[in-house]
This record gives sequence, C-alpha cells and structure tokens, in this order.
Amino acid sequence: MNAAHVYRPSNAATISVMTLAMMLSLASATSIVEAGFVAQAGFNDASGINSNATPNSPYTLGGPVGGAGVGEPVWSGPWQSDSVANVVVTSPVFEGDGAARLNPTSGTGRELIQHLNGKFQVEQYVQFAAGARLVTYTEQAPGGNALQGPIWQAFADGKFYVIDGVEDAGSPPSQFTGFTWQPGVWYKVDILGDMTTRTWDFFLNDIKYIPPNPLGFRGSPAYIDRVFYQSEGSGSVFLDAVTIVPEPSSLVLAAFGFIGLVVWGWRRK
Repeated sequence: MNAAHVYRPSNAATISVMTLAMMLSLASATSIVEAGFVAQAGFNDASGINSNATPNSPYTLGGPVGGAGVGEPVWSGPWQSDSVANVVVTSPVFEGDGAARLNPTSGTGRELIQHLNGKFQVEQYVQFAAGARLVTYTEQAPGGNALQGPIWQAFADGKFYVIDGVEDAGSPPSQFTGFTWQPGVWYKVDILGDMTTRTWDFFLNDIKYIPPNPLGFRGSPAYIDRVFYQSEGSGSVFLDAVTIVPEPSSLVLAAFGFIGLVVWGWRRK
C-alpha cells in the first residue's frame, strides 16, 4: 500500500488496534463454530489448510488448478478453470506449501454444497504481478450478470475497486476504494454480504471501505453458492487461503466495523 495509506496512530490508538486484533482472532474462531460449516481452500499438498499425508492430495504441486481440490469439505466439487495454465505453485505462497496462479486471460471458480441465504463472509489472500487485473464475483451458479452479488476488482493501475449495483444486471462504473496494491505483496480481502438487506461491505487488510452509499448487488441472486475469479490483465494473479463462512458472528461484524471507524478517524486527522 502506498504512503497515502500508512497510518501512524498514537500509543492509545495502537493499544486499541491491538485489542481489536485479539477480538478478531477470537471472533473468527467463534464464527466458525457458530456457522456449522466453513469452506476452505489452501491449494496445499503436505502442509497447510486441508493438507494430508496422501501425496498429491488435495492438490498436486505444479499441477493444474482445474479439477483439483477433491475431498475438501463443503465444496460441491473441485475447482473449475478454463485454462490449463492456471496451476498450483510453490512460490509465492501465503500459507502451507501451495497457492494458485491464475494466468491472464482466464476464469476459475468453485461452488458450495450449501446455499448462503443470510449473512456471509468470504475471505481470500491475493498477490499480483505487474500488469495484473482481477475481477472477483460472488454469485449464484451458473453466474452471469443477473445472478451476481458482490463484485470487487483489482486493476492494473494498482487500485482496488468495487461495484455498487442496483440488481438490474447492468454495468455500473467501478468505484475506487482508496486502497492500492503493489506487485509481490500479499493482501487480505474480505467481503461481508447480507442476502436480506441485499448489501455488502469490502475490507482490505481488515480496514473497511466506507462508500458514499451502501454497496448493492449487480444482479438479483436468490442465494450465493459460488466464487469466481477472472484474471484479465497482462500479469498473473496469485490466490491463497480462500475461506467462506455463513452467518459470521456479531462480534466479527462489530470488530470489523469498529476498525473501519477508527481508521476513518485517523484519515480525517
């Protein structure tokens, strides 16, 4: 993140953020228990999320992303990819021994066995090569404009964007979040969606984007059951530690929201 997004809080503010970090850690564990299920993909073989003692399971290091991930709980099937060039790499990785490299121009997605009908959280870690461009869809399978919910983007200009739709399957302009990216750096991206209010929130590294108005869906999905990553630029996108949690706990939501307010206050200063 560039200098415009480096915050230097007072000692009191630092203590507050440390406390919030502890809250988030505890809240994340709580939400997983309350959710009843958690879908995760770490693109790992022998170490990390969903790794096991069986060689090349659930992922083959150096192998294709498409068709991989068999046996990971809660997913309805393996990853689907329209390019054999999308492979599991051993560098760079955020956790474990593997990550997914999504080459331009290609799409990669995966479906859940359970429909997300209420509140939900999608978390992923992303890294970009120079020239990369990523559009990420959270949607109802099989996708398409009319079934798309939250959409966030990382463009080749080094900026993160979101789409604020009105459920008309139209093409609203991209909305700059104020967050930026640099090649070779891992970024944590979270979205918190609500199928009841038909709105969603965007967070980068646990900092909430404060939009002019609540963010809406592009289409009108009846539920959410798929994530889809579209790599569109001239550089590769790296993806790791994808986690989907239904009905995140109120403590998670409160902590995220409070972090956003604290950072907003620092920005004003």
